[in-house]
Amino acid sequence: MIDISVLRYVVTLARCNTYAEAAEKLRISQPSLTRAVQQLERHYGVRLFDRGRNGASVTAEGRNLIEGAAGLIAHAENLEQQWASIASGVAGIVRFGIAPMPARALLADVLAERMRAYPEVRNEVAVGNVDRLVQLLTSGRIEFFIAAEGQIESAPHLSSRPLGEFPVDLIVRAGHPLTRPDAKPGPYPLLMSSRTGLALAAEMARMDVGRPHVIDDFNVLVELTLESDAILQTSAYTVAKELRSGTLTRLDWQSGVSSRIMFYSMERRSLSRMAATLKAMFQSRIVALRDQAS
Repeated sequence: MIDISVLRYVVTLARCNTYAEAAEKLRISQPSLTRAVQQLERHYGVRLFDRGRNGASVTAEGRNLIEGAAGLIAHAENLEQQWASIASGVAGIVRFGIAPMPARALLADVLAERMRAYPEVRNEVAVGNVDRLVQLLTSGRIEFFIAAEGQIESAPHLSSRPLGEFPVDLIVRAGHPLTRPDAKPGPYPLLMSSRTGLALAAEMARMDVGRPHVIDDFNVLVELTLESDAILQTSAYTVAKELRSGTLTRLDWQSGVSSRIMFYSMERRSLSRMAATLKAMFQSRIVALRDQAS
């Protein structure tokens, strides 16, 4: 196999025309350059350069070979730059997943910051229920996923680390019957984006909510809450804009309940620098949401 450094020697010599100039540019001795070129010529049985008083001129065969070598060197240099960028976490592709509730609260802001800071990084994101995210993770199709704690029954090879906490709230539309002083028991549909294992507030026991409707699409959950008497169990972080605008409101029945947001990855599987940076960004965003709410 040809040593790419030797290819760089002959390409440089072809551009410089003299051994002395090429050796100086390559920062090697002239005898070393001469030996390397001669060895390459002997190995392939072809003359690359004609030597004369005016230096070295490229032969017809040499010109064809050196053009190919120049392309290979350019490709190698480009590949080296790509590897350096990927290794440092400033380029490449990162694939991860996130459940609907944290996606609604965190994803847009984190990705906007990410794209500004790392324009050469491509993000491929799967938003879905935890069962699907576990399958994607264990099959190697994503590096990690983010979801609320308490949704995974058994996954012995998963590693989990907390990112922060979301308050869990009961959200209804403005003017909902339960916001009135003469509020009466339901029935009121209960909506949620996933089964988190959280106990409902004691006041919910007298409301005929029945089994919850579990819907992965958070836009649909918000629309249903706005257009019906349904109660949405989620975090105020996910509907912050609607709460500020007054189209949705929070029931004061479930204060103090929170859900830990977890970072799940595979044990004994290394995270890329891009993934580690994303983890830190999600943590920072949760802290910012907490500070905004306080």
